Amino acid sequence: MPTKISWTGLSHQDRIQILKEMRIDQIIALYEMPDVTPEDFQDRLVKQLTLWAPKNLGDFDTKGGPPTKDVVLGAWRDLDRSEALLELIDNSIDAWNLRRETYLAMTAKTLIVHIRIDPQMQQLVYEDNAGGVPKDKLTHLVVPGYSDTTDLSLTIGSYKTGGKKAIFRLATAASITTRYQNPAQTSDEAWSIQLDEAWLRDPYKYEFPYAPLKDKSVIEQGQTRYTFQLREEPIGGTPWYLESDDIKKVSESIQRTYTLLLIRNPNIQIFFHDLKNPIEPLEKLYDFSGTNKNGTDLRPQQIQFKFDLLHDGVPYSVIAEIVLGCRRTSGAGGTISGPGIDLYGNNRLFVLHDHETFAHLLPTGSARNLVRGFVNIHGPNFFIPWDTHKRHLNPDREIMRALTKNKLITDFFGHWNQAYQGVGRGDVTDLINEPLPKAVDKVKKDLFLPTRVTVEVDLRRKRGVNLPPSYVPPKVKRSKLRNHILTVKFTLDVEEAMYLFGKYGIEGSPREVSKAMVQNLSEAIRDDVLDRAKKKRRK
Repeated sequence: MPTKISWTGLSHQDRIQILKEMRIDQIIALYEMPDVTPEDFQDRLVKQLTLWAPKNLGDFDTKGGPPTKDVVLGAWRDLDRSEALLELIDNSIDAWNLRRETYLAMTAKTLIVHIRIDPQMQQLVYEDNAGGVPKDKLTHLVVPGYSDTTDLSLTIGSYKTGGKKAIFRLATAASITTRYQNPAQTSDEAWSIQLDEAWLRDPYKYEFPYAPLKDKSVIEQGQTRYTFQLREEPIGGTPWYLESDDIKKVSESIQRTYTLLLIRNPNIQIFFHDLKNPIEPLEKLYDFSGTNKNGTDLRPQQIQFKFDLLHDGVPYSVIAEIVLGCRRTSGAGGTISGPGIDLYGNNRLFVLHDHETFAHLLPTGSARNLVRGFVNIHGPNFFIPWDTHKRHLNPDREIMRALTKNKLITDFFGHWNQAYQGVGRGDVTDLINEPLPKAVDKVKKDLFLPTRVTVEVDLRRKRGVNLPPSYVPPKVKRSKLRNHILTVKFTLDVEEAMYLFGKYGIEGSPREVSKAMVQNLSEAIRDDVLDRAKKKRRK
């Protein structure tokens, strides 16, 4: 039997010509799609006929050209300063990790990132020791779309534009100096890329000037250094780098974003502004309750759900690490350890305190203020549902259906939903206030998590699956019986309700009130009144 021709191996124009001239049954007799049945192949051909309408087409011509630099020129409006620096840090971490995979002995044991500002020269210097960049890959530092990372790399950089956008966001001119540490030790090269103001402004110019360094000792082997001529403040005033609040904002953003990664990989050190002391992990980010007494166990739990997702028809392993626990306060608060589920990709934070994605699996009212945890997706960066700047979640990505609909995952959330609702009303503070023995396990290089379980998930199975017997759900022993609860009712006019909505931060309008709004308001009032009464009684 003769071998059939691959349909996907043909160009679009060739396929259109065949669809013009042949019937579907004739096409199926001569062509095939790998790993696709003849019936599915037929269905796809019917869809292509409908989509392209080939019999109504004349001869093809082509138009188009390379994109302009507008996609990165717009970074001035699209990124804030913190995000620009985060993009550079992401690239340093990825470059260091990728090099370690292949050349561990020729890679710095500790990744060191230095970010310093020279106020007099109005320059910001960003430097890492991730290995440097060879001459044939200098384009990777400047031109969008060029990178050593691929869709399947286990990285935190994924769109091949972030570091380039950072240049346009921060600088009116920039020099990039790099000295490549050749693993074969057959060469020692150092280069300087020069991007002046005209180059940064020209949307069509991609070619850039570079030159070898005469004196390579100005930079160590394996280092890359960006020197940015900082933008002037658009409306004058004190430059941001001289404002302590602005410096603090950038520092805290770096700290939040990489806390989990720094805990799990202490061989990464990031210095910003203070070049003597690296940024420390923000341990209070996950100030979980450690209560485990009198029949109640609210200690945080980790389940790693392992499953396969397809990319171009090929399955790849992904781990959804989900950690759930209880806060040590029931106040809504605006603190760093406030309520919500944080979202990570390969240990890099991209959404803090999400309240919407898993809302259907978690309690409403005041009990939602007890919720604390995170979802961390480990795997090829293609599957991580973040946007190009890693600041928002894309809820339409395929992995989100698994995270929000799969029975095993929703069962885990369900157990914690019951625990949050089961926390006693009158003695909330006493019940949840006990801290964990420690926030970080220095030996394991991880958060202190008493419960750790791994679960294999077959996303095709929707019934007859349960969490393993080794998993023990959180427990709450109620201190009060339901028939001992007193219900108090009162009425408000719209003006009074508007005042209370504002006071207690209730979302929505009292003119279009819902049951959830009423419940949230009543529980906020109850918690406030009880808190005031307890304080008065202590006096």
